[in-house]
Amino acid sequence: MEQHNNEICPKVVINCPIYGCLGKMKREELNKHLTDNVVQHVLLQNNALASRLNTIERLLENYCSRLENLEKKLKTSKTGEYNWDSQEKRFNLIDELSSEKSTGLYTNVSKETLKIEKKDADELVAIMDQLDEDKITTLTLESIKGKLKNIPDTTMEDFCIAIGENEKVTKIDFKNKGVDDKIVKWLLKELEQNASVTQLDLSDNPDITNESVKSIVEFINGKNTTLQT
Repeated sequence: MEQHNNEICPKVVINCPIYGCLGKMKREELNKHLTDNVVQHVLLQNNALASRLNTIERLLENYCSRLENLEKKLKTSKTGEYNWDSQEKRFNLIDELSSEKSTGLYTNVSKETLKIEKKDADELVAIMDQLDEDKITTLTLESIKGKLKNIPDTTMEDFCIAIGENEKVTKIDFKNKGVDDKIVKWLLKELEQNASVTQLDLSDNPDITNESVKSIVEFINGKNTTLQT
């Protein structure tokens, strides 16, 4: 009976199979619904495709930024300059550093640190997707294990932009998350146009200097009267 209801019964109410469509109808009415809403469904699918393409672009940009960050680390290695004569060597080297069988050639690059930074950057992109879909009201970053200042600049700046564009988030908790002056600057810039955020916790971030603290106070008193810290 359950299989009949789930797969066959024409009288059971089902959801429209088109992503983003909120339509509900009896199974026997599905074809009519699809026919009557062709234009709407095409627009929904185009929007979904555009969203996925934006996500892919961010992931690619994030990955390229991590490559550049790793290149800088390797170039300051005690073993000297590394010959970047092909993209293949770059990818192979990253795989080597990320693997448990790494030879340890570049001793100043911690495998565990590298793994945390890569995982945190990927996690931040995933959180950006949730922000785009308005699924977050309180932003805590509990899944971020390292310091935000170690995440590539392009990814971190994009993350601040995503916060600024979101109208659902009301509380941001970046307590003890390795926030520095650069992140404070990006965050305040994006919050200028966002009045939905009313609480911002930046405590226990020793890399925030007095100059940034002054900027935060001026921002609250002048540019965003709804924000409290």
